[in-house]
Amino acid sequence: MAGRWCDPIDNERADEVLRACERLSTRYGQAQAYCYGAQGDGSAWVVAANGAVIRRYSETGDGEDHLLTIGDPLPYERDRRVELGGFVHENGQQMFTTSGGIGARRGFER
Repeated sequence: MAGRWCDPIDNERADEVLRACERLSTRYGQAQAYCYGAQGDGSAWVVAANGAVIRRYSETGDGEDHLLTIGDPLPYERDRRVELGGFVHENGQQMFTTSGGIGARRGFER
C-alpha cells in the first residue's frame, strides 16, 4: 500500500493501516505501507510479516515521532544509518553522530 490514505502515522488512520498490514501479511506473508511527504513534511512506513507488525517508523521532524515507533530498525535501516554517519544503541536510545558531537533521541519503544 502506498500514498496518503495509508499513512501509518495519521491520527485518524494509524490503527486502521496497522491492522490492514497485519491482515494482509497473514494472507500473503508480508505487507508494507508507505507514505512519503513530497512537501518536506516527512515520511513513514509500516512493515508486517506473518500477521505481526515488525516495524513502524516515521521521520516528520515532529519531536514526538518516537511515540509511534514499533520495533527495532530493519537491517537496511541500520546499514543506511551507518553509511550516513553511524549510530550506537545505548540504554534504549539512538545515538547519532553529528558534526557537533553526538545527539540522542528516544526510540525503539512499543
